[in-house]
Amino acid sequence: MPARSLAELDGKFWKTLKKQAGIKSSGWFKKADASVGKQIETLNKAREKFELSDLTEDLLSYQKALDKLAETFDKFVNKKGLDEVEEGDLKKKEKEELAADIKSWSEEIAAAKVDLDQKIKKLLLAVGGDLKKLDKLEKAKKKEVWKQVGFNDTFNI
Repeated sequence: MPARSLAELDGKFWKTLKKQAGIKSSGWFKKADASVGKQIETLNKAREKFELSDLTEDLLSYQKALDKLAETFDKFVNKKGLDEVEEGDLKKKEKEELAADIKSWSEEIAAAKVDLDQKIKKLLLAVGGDLKKLDKLEKAKKKEVWKQVGFNDTFNI
């Protein structure tokens, strides 16, 4: 279980984690871990904007940010070989903890993506297949449609 949920993960906490695991000083991980930090911040900004908005553009930006962070975590763990790094590069315990944290966050992302995809499909059905129609609805009707498809409980992901 990570020290923080995905919703609480931010660039500062990521820097702390990679420093503890010895990644901050490793040239091997430098480009990959920079991508992770950037995608964490992108997700947080997209989520914050989506939470405050009823625009489909913000919904789709949030969905894209979830996809991109999932992809970045996957590259970081698998392509950079986090599980295969030699003991001299990362401390075993810290490496295992970081890999477990990333796995847990990846599971949270996967669950959020499934939930979001299902709700977007319902939303598309509710507006006849064109999300742009949603933005043209009057505020009360738009809110009703969002709530009808379950977006009232998605804003806290």
